[in-house]
Amino acid sequence: TSNKKATAKTIKSSEAARKKKKKTSNSKKVEESSSATPNTKSEKQTTPLQPQPQPLPPLKKNAKVLDKIIYAIRSLKSNHPKGSSRAALSKYLKVELDYDNPSAFKLALKKGVSNGTLLQDGQSFRVAADPIV
Repeated sequence: TSNKKATAKTIKSSEAARKKKKKTSNSKKVEESSSATPNTKSEKQTTPLQPQPQPLPPLKKNAKVLDKIIYAIRSLKSNHPKGSSRAALSKYLKVELDYDNPSAFKLALKKGVSNGTLLQDGQSFRVAADPIV
């Protein structure tokens, strides 16, 4: 039994020695990597392809219907070059802005197109000042 105890002690001590050795070798590697000058060829530098869009400012409670439509178009961020559809805009106004007045919605779209604020392509609308995505 004393022989078994001796071998168990040697196994434990050798495992502890290996752990200490690993810890010291890892800390040396960390020190070496932090002190080394960065190699620009091996490190990848990520640059954003497009600038991050600014978040939309909150909409005023007493905003006009055309302002709500413009806010909805910019919030929907349609990837289609035509813009956002009439149905999508109407749905957004109902769900997000709690606005449900179809006749005022229709008149605001007509007014926005006539004064040049909105551009219409079929049943889709986009803000004239915004770039095509």
